[in-house]
Amino acid sequence: YSVFRDKYRYLRIYNKVLNTFFHYDWYKLKSAEFLAGYSNEKLELLAHSFYQDVLLKNEIQPVLDLLSFYKANNYQVVLVTATFDPIVKIIAQYLGVNDYFCTRLVYKNGICTGKYEKDILNDKLSIVSEKYNLSNCISVFYSDNHQDIPLLKKTTLGAYIVKK
Repeated sequence: YSVFRDKYRYLRIYNKVLNTFFHYDWYKLKSAEFLAGYSNEKLELLAHSFYQDVLLKNEIQPVLDLLSFYKANNYQVVLVTATFDPIVKIIAQYLGVNDYFCTRLVYKNGICTGKYEKDILNDKLSIVSEKYNLSNCISVFYSDNHQDIPLLKKTTLGAYIVKK
């Protein structure tokens, strides 16, 4: 993962420009194509390994502490991320979260086609609002993505997390 990130720095810049101005994520498109041919079960095994090997090393402890607080006080916790569903499913299981919104891969006969249904990256607010009325509840939202600002503005408490 980190090798890919460093090696393709200029592609990341290109992708950021495409995403910022055209809401087009070239990386996500290519990532989905790379997953074509894998079974759902294999992708979940790979997602589990990714969680163990990469994500656990990059946890943001204060956010996890707040998550634990909200769960202990009977808040409904919902994950909202544009990440592909096999990874989000594993994260949700580890965190004990029952509901999540994510970008869903398309499968045919249990095999990934290399496509996804809809990238929710730029549409999180409307997707969440279809199921939850954010104006009639206490809502808390944390994000490290500037594209989540519309959703942050609709919540009771929102925090933008800046990575070091």
